[in-house]
Amino acid sequence: MALPTTVRWRAAAPYAVGVLLVTAVAVWFLGRDSGPEPGAARVSSSTGPSASAGFDPAAQDTTAPQSGGNPAGAPVTEYDLEGPVAAYQSYVSGQLALLRDQTKLLRADLAAGDVALAKTDWLTAHLTYHRMGAAYDAFGDLGSAIDGGTAGTAGRTDPRFTGFHRIESLLWSNQSPATALPFATTLERDVATLAGTSSTLTIDPNALSLRAHEILEDTLQFELTGRNDYGSGTGLATAAADLAGTRTVVGVLTPVLQLQSPGLAATATRQLDDVQRVLTTLGAGRPGIPVTGLPLDRRQRLDAAVGRALETLALVPGLLEIRDKD
Repeated sequence: MALPTTVRWRAAAPYAVGVLLVTAVAVWFLGRDSGPEPGAARVSSSTGPSASAGFDPAAQDTTAPQSGGNPAGAPVTEYDLEGPVAAYQSYVSGQLALLRDQTKLLRADLAAGDVALAKTDWLTAHLTYHRMGAAYDAFGDLGSAIDGGTAGTAGRTDPRFTGFHRIESLLWSNQSPATALPFATTLERDVATLAGTSSTLTIDPNALSLRAHEILEDTLQFELTGRNDYGSGTGLATAAADLAGTRTVVGVLTPVLQLQSPGLAATATRQLDDVQRVLTTLGAGRPGIPVTGLPLDRRQRLDAAVGRALETLALVPGLLEIRDKD
């Protein structure tokens, strides 16, 4: 039985932070502090962590990098992030060109009435989209049309529900290929439009560093709870694609991170490797295994691995924030 536990932490930076308590078996979100004063103590009560759950206050990761790892370093400027942003924009342009070809194949499969091949090509295209997680803000309304869910609609039959997930809900509910074809045609058109404007997409430097953390945060909230599963059971595969997208963001940001917090990128990479190992063990490479169908202990193991990575990645936005943008 979980006993109430009081958790104290001390703010290390003057920006908003989310507080995650990570143990070997589970992750608890304790809250979000909207604006701590540096050095100010905070107290939170939670009924989640306890001795019976394996919570050991003394078992801390003393190798994890701390926020403000280079307090004497110069503030990050837009110039510092020009290279990482340009590298990421180039990556996204290439992925959008690939996605354009993949959605064309998906539409052709459905036009030919080949459901099995359409399911395979749907997953291939969907995973490509999820490897571009740091560019979603730049996609605007087209992003919602391409990969939005039923939120804000009347449900799965609402015409406003489009894109990958509408096609998924039809393909995995024994509907005829003809019912999914119009949505595949629209998806192909939307992706082609996005790919045609890839050279003019604007990725905000602060958004890029923020998404280093938020991609996996969204994975934990939507993919690893099954909320974004509309029948295909491909949440683990999607989580692996999100993980690959996070690696790409950390990779382009590493030169700047090294100046601000030496060792942070290396720590994050090790933790992302741990997440990949757990995903592989659980069957991320074998679509059709729904996350909600996994035994509880395996889900907790995955959540804990993701939570440890998030604890490190949560430092990135504050370290790389451009505070005086023109």
